[in-house]
Amino acid sequence: MKFKKADAQLYDVINQLVTSDKYYLNGDLGIKPDGTIIDGTHTGDYTYFCNTIADLVDQKA
Repeated sequence: MKFKKADAQLYDVINQLVTSDKYYLNGDLGIKPDGTIIDGTHTGDYTYFCNTIADLVDQKA
């Protein structure tokens, strides 16, 4: 049962990431909502993704 709940939460999180301009522009995981390109050369590029996922998972818990 716990696995089923976690699976559903993860599905919702991924769905939010790719369908909402709140996190990534046009569902492109390489562009922030402000148009900044995420290419690994900017400070915080990798932490942005991790923090976004963590925040969304926390909201679902």
